[in-house]
Amino acid sequence: MTHLIIRPADGLLTVTMMAGPMAAAPVSRAEVEALLPAFEAYASSTIQRWQMPGVAIGIVADDQLVYAKGFGVRVLGGNDPVDADTVFQIGSTTKAFVATTEAILVDEGKIGWMDRVIDHDPTFRLSDPWVTREFRVIDLLAQRSGLSPYVIGEMVGLGYSADEMLAALRHEPVRGFRLTFGYQNVFHLEAARLVAAASGAPSWEAFLSDRVLQPLGMLSTTATEDGILRNPNHASGHAPADGTIRPIPLLPNFYAVGAAGNLNSSVNDMSRWLRMQINGGELQGRRIVGEKALKHTRIPQIPISPIASYASGWVVSSLQGGRVVWHNGSTPGFGSHVGFDPERRAGIVVLTSLGGKSPPGDAIAMRFHDLLQGNPERDYGSDMLAAADAGIAAEAKAYVRPVPIIPPRPLQDYAGAYEEPALGPATVSVDGDHLVLPLGPNRMPMTVRPWSGDVFSWHLPAGDAHLAGSDPAGKVVFQTKADGSIAGFKLLFREDSAERSFTRRPS
Repeated sequence: MTHLIIRPADGLLTVTMMAGPMAAAPVSRAEVEALLPAFEAYASSTIQRWQMPGVAIGIVADDQLVYAKGFGVRVLGGNDPVDADTVFQIGSTTKAFVATTEAILVDEGKIGWMDRVIDHDPTFRLSDPWVTREFRVIDLLAQRSGLSPYVIGEMVGLGYSADEMLAALRHEPVRGFRLTFGYQNVFHLEAARLVAAASGAPSWEAFLSDRVLQPLGMLSTTATEDGILRNPNHASGHAPADGTIRPIPLLPNFYAVGAAGNLNSSVNDMSRWLRMQINGGELQGRRIVGEKALKHTRIPQIPISPIASYASGWVVSSLQGGRVVWHNGSTPGFGSHVGFDPERRAGIVVLTSLGGKSPPGDAIAMRFHDLLQGNPERDYGSDMLAAADAGIAAEAKAYVRPVPIIPPRPLQDYAGAYEEPALGPATVSVDGDHLVLPLGPNRMPMTVRPWSGDVFSWHLPAGDAHLAGSDPAGKVVFQTKADGSIAGFKLLFREDSAERSFTRRPS
């Protein structure tokens, strides 16, 4: 038995699995319906324990949507119920859509899996010239770039464009290209650019709509903030704060994440997508993508553990009773899981309006996979809730101020102009008893307060709900030269443990 911890999307999934998948035949609708009472009982109890405001679940089998149900309300405090047409952000489950658009172009001979990326986009650059030359189309979605996990992910929230994020890649060190699993979002921006260029479409989103969403009848699926808000049947995102769940607005700049996670969708739409995947690229007699090219997106590219690998926009796992092809997603306020058993030809979609590091939809989906395969029962919801609580406690402990507190030097000593290769220039200024550090194109006004000595805490604007329960949002650690003067600072992000090193510019 292997204990596996994966963070494949934006959240954390803890799964116990056993090697040795068994051969299986497709299941019938009746066989799946027989599992539904036990499944729904578990789903209902998990929703209650996690205090999920709204959840929509869809199950497909025998090329049919055999179960579609909403739980809870679209927004806490409201009365509008969630149903199978309620639209949620689906986060990193978007990544499989990118892989499918690539597969369509492979089918048409417009790109090849082993094409060099620079042959399609001469502006593509990494810090290592050899890796730049050898980076292939298949590498874009394979999570084996050799860059640090979640590299430059903080640039999305700071308002940087896709072009600026891709340009920043040339400043990031590459260690172990194709040797280790390291989850990224940024390479999906390059994949989207490549798809648009190779197809002649104005954008990846336009190509996706024309070649996948419209033919599948996924008419509620969109890729913008306006797309979700203009649908009257959409869920609001929620996040925990001080032990309670509360609604939060959509994160400004979130949709700059692009093809890494920008889709909004519903259970009814996603069930059609899942059926097409299970059917090898077609739905109701309409061919969307060739079966061979589509199956290529599920070929393992890099091991995550002895019994799980990352493919292209999918994780391929071996449970005790067989394979599961799946991915999850977590955005500020939402969580999702999409997965299927390719041998039994059945799968599940779980969309939730509760965000966080441990998407709770995974617990519900994993119980379905176990029931489908006849695996031993496990209470994933309790395990994940305990892990989430432990993580929150550990994080809180790391942000307890030391005693005794060392006073900082005069604040004016820290003021000045700084620069970081990816984020660019930044100016630290004094405002009364604290410092101010605007960052990014949108000049996000970060308040920087004394913590202890040359270490400061940084805080988002008052009332910002997107890091609810995570204040301060990180630390600023000033560094000194041999003569004691300020040489620069490290900006530490509490989310994802990212950090950026700024050097002081000559005055």
